[in-house]
Amino acid sequence: MSQRRCPDCGNILSEQDLSCSKCGCSHLDKNSEDKNGNVSEIKTTIEFTTVSCVIPVIGIFLLILLYILKLTLLGFAFFIISVIVGAKLAVKWYCGGCGESLYFSRAKSCPYCKKTFTNR
Repeated sequence: MSQRRCPDCGNILSEQDLSCSKCGCSHLDKNSEDKNGNVSEIKTTIEFTTVSCVIPVIGIFLLILLYILKLTLLGFAFFIISVIVGAKLAVKWYCGGCGESLYFSRAKSCPYCKKTFTNR
């Protein structure tokens, strides 16, 4: 039996499921595809992983350390950069058709189901 991921929450579903049992997403059927088989959109979610949470904590430690060493401006710069990097690592993108994760939001096609995105 083939499985796919829910485009909203990432829950694993079977091909027969028309809605997600976890989040109730009901647009999992093929109505989001046009006659050429193109997926209409890329779904975006935020997942707080260990890396995306540890990087801002490191920035806080650098801020405190550099404040003690009287390098406040440099510490503040490191803190801001670490928060931005941590936030960027927390965002994940999914194919609207098969629900698999994508590497970046500007993808022209899904590497798994090979469908092109119409909104790009």
